[in-house]
Amino acid sequence: MPQVRYGVGGEPVLHSLSPMLLALVAAHLKSSLAENRSKSGINIDWERMDVIPATRVEDALAWGYVGALPGKEPNWNYTDSPLPAFRARTIIDRVAIMATEEVPTPNEKLQPIGEAILPIRNKKIPGSPTEHWLSLTSPLKHQLSSAAMKFVDSSSEIDSVNALRWNTREWWVASTDGIGLVHVAQHRGIDVSNGAILELHGGGGAARSCADAWSKAGGKLVWSGGRRELSEEGPWSDSLVDKKSDGEIALSINFDVEPGSTPKTSGSGIHVQSAYSPFEGTLSEGIEKLTSEPLDGRWLLCAQHLAAWSTLWCPERAEDLPSLELLLNRLVFAESKLLEF
Repeated sequence: MPQVRYGVGGEPVLHSLSPMLLALVAAHLKSSLAENRSKSGINIDWERMDVIPATRVEDALAWGYVGALPGKEPNWNYTDSPLPAFRARTIIDRVAIMATEEVPTPNEKLQPIGEAILPIRNKKIPGSPTEHWLSLTSPLKHQLSSAAMKFVDSSSEIDSVNALRWNTREWWVASTDGIGLVHVAQHRGIDVSNGAILELHGGGGAARSCADAWSKAGGKLVWSGGRRELSEEGPWSDSLVDKKSDGEIALSINFDVEPGSTPKTSGSGIHVQSAYSPFEGTLSEGIEKLTSEPLDGRWLLCAQHLAAWSTLWCPERAEDLPSLELLLNRLVFAESKLLEF
């Protein structure tokens, strides 16, 4: 049973729901093994979690090497206490178990419209009894360029990394934002492989990851501008089209909007928010939020998190991961319960 220390680095980061997602997925995998004792598979025991306020990727990597932060631990917004503290650990464990037991199946409103299958890759990544897993958010995704990293996908070519795995010997890294967006699109009934058009605003690490994954899935791209340019020479170059003459927009996402604001898009298809805002409400209100347009940023958050598990952190158990709709349901359940502590 690997002992996993997990951290999420970036700025701002104290609002991140990624620690809760990791606990939910770990609880699901543990439950699935318990229910089927004849099934072989590794279990995950998360030993410690951290939120890592950082504007330099070197500071996040330093956590990876030692598994702890220097100085005072910051408070996680959802427990108002440091994540490694006994109080936060107890709350997260309790909520993850409650979500697993009380939400065995997803709400019917979240059921997939199309077939959405997460990719499984790199089953031969060397493991270790102790591992450090790391998620990166803005502004760190484009800062990693060390030749010492082992890239399991095209993240080096597109200069975008958001998931890392340290096995005490080497760093393995991946970019899963794009895989996550394709997964969301498929879940909502979009046939990306048939040339579906993505309207993309922005040119940062997450945008490049989405452009790369969408084009590789067989889709077309319309770039509508942004604070940073999306290079026309990237691996997505053959997929770029003119939105005025090449058909309807199937899905649009704007990576330059602030959480809670309304994205400006011109497409008539599905709109996905790139970020998410704090939610305070009941489970039913959370489900309504998830099924309203534009699709809440939790869709992309959960999808890219699942992709990190299936392609980097634990591909050996990819087939046992919760579905996107189940993880979304359990996440809003968990958020409603966190408010009670």
